[in-house]
Amino acid sequence: MGRSTSHTLIREYATGIIELSAYLELCPLTSDALNQCRPPYSDMDRLDWHENVETQEDIKYPNSPIHMDFGNYTIGRLVPGRRNYDSQHENYRFVLSQILWRINNLGWSKERFSEIDVDIDRNRHSYRIDHNDGKIDRYGKKYSWIAYFEMAGRLADLNCDQNSNERTSDIDIDPSFPEPSDEKLLINNDFLTLIQPDSKIWIDADDTNEFVKYLRMKGLNQDENNWVALDGLLIQNTISGDRELNFSIRSFIINDLTGGVLECQSMSKYDDLLYFEPSVVYTFSGEIPWSPLYPVVEPLVIEKKHQCEISEGLTREIPGLNDDLIALSSSVCEFEWELYHSVTNQAKGTTPCKQICLGLDLVIKPQTLNMGTREGEVVTQNLRCSESNLRNTQSFLFIRDDYLKQFLEDRKAQMVWILSCKKNANLSDAHDTVDYISSDYHKIITIKDLYANMD
Repeated sequence: MGRSTSHTLIREYATGIIELSAYLELCPLTSDALNQCRPPYSDMDRLDWHENVETQEDIKYPNSPIHMDFGNYTIGRLVPGRRNYDSQHENYRFVLSQILWRINNLGWSKERFSEIDVDIDRNRHSYRIDHNDGKIDRYGKKYSWIAYFEMAGRLADLNCDQNSNERTSDIDIDPSFPEPSDEKLLINNDFLTLIQPDSKIWIDADDTNEFVKYLRMKGLNQDENNWVALDGLLIQNTISGDRELNFSIRSFIINDLTGGVLECQSMSKYDDLLYFEPSVVYTFSGEIPWSPLYPVVEPLVIEKKHQCEISEGLTREIPGLNDDLIALSSSVCEFEWELYHSVTNQAKGTTPCKQICLGLDLVIKPQTLNMGTREGEVVTQNLRCSESNLRNTQSFLFIRDDYLKQFLEDRKAQMVWILSCKKNANLSDAHDTVDYISSDYHKIITIKDLYANMD
């Protein structure tokens, strides 16, 4: 029987396949069997690592497979408490020596590869990370990455790290390969209102009511279904830059606090509701919603003592809320994969929160960020569009109306939408003195309002 790998990416991919198969009931496993596939992999056989014996010549370019930045920044992250460029740190030197041993053990040697690695380096046009499309890595770099990921898994095992909600930031690709959403313009209106030359009058006009009609729409998927916006963003700018409009839709599940204060992400003012959204960065799209790496959204709690506009509005619009606290959980989560990792992973989008996904037993539609039923019915849609000059940027997440109603009825839950319209303008006088002015308007929509306005 061969030894098991400690390569953290390989293990995560294998574990993910097993976990997903179990979630989809394609691979019936007991809880004990599943736990054997999870960190810290205590029953797996281990490779015995050794330290590398090196001379001063071995660590000089081009004799070493590890260059300065990789050794300092990448390998350095494996050593807690080490400062940048502290090459004398005892634990760092030990880890680095073992990684060098493993690189040589895998087959790299200066005799075989240093000359060709110099040629590859010489023909590289740029060292900037955003200029790396199609670049060729040195052999030493490839061996270094393999040994690095093996060491990362080995250290996690030795430290009995069972924190499955973290993943190395050095992840290279999302193996689910989601494609960017098709460009589709939802809002054609120009809300900059250039026919109104007076920017002060434009700033003072509350346009939130103009956006209510986009909360519930029919036939987005070329069907007869009604769709409800869970989230949305519209940004419009003038070419001259003297006017800007930011419109957002945020929706929240109202938490029952009658049994006491829930564990919450923070005691927040209403700004957090408008400008903060939960997000995942190193979660694969194919891990939504079943993986621990797609977390439950913790509620934001507003203390009514702040007397903010939104807490007052919620109290007014929704009877029976707790006297002192309002707890709201975002209905969505942003998929914020870092695009620089790979040219094959350029998708961004929004997905329903874990509570909604699990409550409706939704699964991700392959190679998209849209959710659907196991039978293939589409339940959510991402609509995104960005003009080349960035004058009109839009992104929206819609959910089928009938499925949202089902979720709320099953959970006996309430939801609320907060529409926000922020305007900015630059005013110039006869002396070209520029004065910056802005306005911020909000509108609260309850479920009752949503259907009263639309039906």
